[in-house]
Amino acid sequence: MASKRKKSAGLLIGIILLSTILVVVIIALAGLGYIYMRLNNIQDLPVVDQNSSVVVEEFEQDSIGEDNSVTVINPEDVSWNKNESSTEVEEKEESWEFDSDDYINVLLIGIDGQGYSGRSDVMILCTYDKVNKTATMTSFLRDLYVEIPGRDSNRLNAAYAFGGIDLLDATLELNFGIQVDGHVMVDFNTFPKVIDALGGVDITLTQAEADYLGLSGEGEYHMDGDLAMRYSRIRYIDSDFGRTNRQRTVLNSLFERFKKLSWGEVANAANQVLDLVYTDMDAGTILSYGSEVIQLNSIQQLHVPNDGEYYDAVINGMMVLVPYRDEIHDRLGRELYGRE
Repeated sequence: MASKRKKSAGLLIGIILLSTILVVVIIALAGLGYIYMRLNNIQDLPVVDQNSSVVVEEFEQDSIGEDNSVTVINPEDVSWNKNESSTEVEEKEESWEFDSDDYINVLLIGIDGQGYSGRSDVMILCTYDKVNKTATMTSFLRDLYVEIPGRDSNRLNAAYAFGGIDLLDATLELNFGIQVDGHVMVDFNTFPKVIDALGGVDITLTQAEADYLGLSGEGEYHMDGDLAMRYSRIRYIDSDFGRTNRQRTVLNSLFERFKKLSWGEVANAANQVLDLVYTDMDAGTILSYGSEVIQLNSIQQLHVPNDGEYYDAVINGMMVLVPYRDEIHDRLGRELYGRE
């Protein structure tokens, strides 16, 4: 009799454990299913017609005083290479485009305009190396003077305004050899909501940054979306190089925050965030990329251009950074794609 009671108790415990495991699995699958459904409902990227007659090709005009020492040059006199004897992009070997299945390039785009129109003032390329399991965020400065296919040369941030994602991609490929696999877009009005949905970000400030934001002093701060947005747009205490560095710092902090969320918190954040962004990637692609990237311990940060990879100039009334494309291409090959 005692033996039968032990067997019954053992069977009951086994049933309870099995039921508990099944419930956990069902909840996890339900969570994944919900996230998958929500991912499939993300808004598609807005379409900008490259051939539209309403798109006006314009040049931003900067206030340039008489004491400005930047060289004023004509568009036809621009030199794209540090070594004047270097060949132009059109004459280079086919390997100018970085094309490999071992890498994923997702371009993060911030639009400072209503209805996702206007110029792309934030352009951060997120490159994932599937072989070495590493990732890099590379900011492309908006004031880079580049060739835009089918248009006159202009600032890089004008490419999106003139022809949307397709023209921006073509511009990055022509000038730097970059090929983009997917895009995520947000405007500056909604980005603070994304940060708040993930619980804010932890940022370490310099004294100059703290003074600009009206805070007590240097050190680490937990920021809500509005404060993080103000931080990421600081420019006048240093330069646009500093601004893009702050943008990457915010994104890296968001990534670290995301890794610590529970499944329930992920589902809740997804419910809030996914209505605020646009993408051209489907749910399967996003989950596939996310399952790999979530394992990363750190993300390298770069910017284009680096010191020695550009010269300052005024062209068509704009103060711009004219890139030495050979120099930049070679560095991106080494640092993003492991080329010798």
